Amino acid sequence: MPTTLSDLRRALSLPLLGDQAHAAMRPQGRIAHPAQDAPPPNLAGVLMLTYPSADTLNFVLIQRAERLYRHGGQVALPGGRREASDSTLVATAVREAEEELGISLDQAEILGSLSPVYVQPSHFMVYPAVAYLDKRPRFAPNPDEVAAVIEAPLDALHPAYHVEADIVTAQGVLLRAPAYAFGGCLVWGATAMILHELELLLRSSA
Repeated sequence: MPTTLSDLRRALSLPLLGDQAHAAMRPQGRIAHPAQDAPPPNLAGVLMLTYPSADTLNFVLIQRAERLYRHGGQVALPGGRREASDSTLVATAVREAEEELGISLDQAEILGSLSPVYVQPSHFMVYPAVAYLDKRPRFAPNPDEVAAVIEAPLDALHPAYHVEADIVTAQGVLLRAPAYAFGGCLVWGATAMILHELELLLRSSA
């Protein structure tokens, strides 16, 4: 059955799974938490924006512009670094999504949050939020930050779309990583870990 808003609400009401969910999608050699002697990580918020599409829900990803220093060219949830003016990390996620996608989220409903993920290469702790809009927004992505907008059904969060991929990072490092393959793209790293937690919550709540 297609995933509904009620399914999503029910999934987000369950206890979060954290590392239990993230481990299955963590690239080889990456650590789950900052080293004890490391400085505090930078903070970021990302948004999983959902909206109706036919009889199911879609969510949106972005392909980051190649020119970006951190994670250029990668497929990710919209979001970015927390700024001093942001009241919360959810506010960070919303602000960044509005800026990157060129949309207003004034009417969006925040449904909940998922477990934070540590991104070792950039030393960021990323906090995901999940939101819902009652209709598809008209995207006008910022070309300085976004190369493409990728729309996918929540039903793509399924083992049928899991793959193992050889990834060349922006730094030219070859690594082996679990990933999602849908919409003509590979989703790996922190974004895949976030999506996998929601996948498991949706399956648990079914």
